[in-house]
Amino acid sequence: MNNISDESRVIDHMTHDYINTHTAAPLFKVVRKRLERKVSRVIVKDQNENPVGVISFRNLFRISIELGDEEEDSEHTTLDQIRKGFLSEEGFGNISLERDVMTKGLITIKFNQSLSNACKLILENNVSSLIVLDGNESIAGILSKTDIVKALAFSK
Repeated sequence: MNNISDESRVIDHMTHDYINTHTAAPLFKVVRKRLERKVSRVIVKDQNENPVGVISFRNLFRISIELGDEEEDSEHTTLDQIRKGFLSEEGFGNISLERDVMTKGLITIKFNQSLSNACKLILENNVSSLIVLDGNESIAGILSKTDIVKALAFSK
């Protein structure tokens, strides 16, 4: 990456504020949380508070296609069905749990790694974001493709 200097670090461009949910939470709750906080990804933790996966738009799109057909209702448009499915306790958002929808496992990077290394890791793993770890191996935030584009747009 010619436009990203070797001195540009993940910590300088990552999103520090992230949200999480738990594997047993109903899907509609995380969708509401995402909409309220205007975030693209949610980190999923198990009952012991260990991070075990991520839910992104890609996961929600997949589940809407898979379960949306089961919600056929000729009185409503497809958009109404998807909204009902995700956002209500009556739709599939209540019967689907986070653990059934999430991408299992986390692709991580240390906060002090170069942005160039982060780009390579994103491409190698075909993901849209990385979970950023601090020096204690705890989650410090998320680095998304959008964060990288912002870094490129504002680099000198």
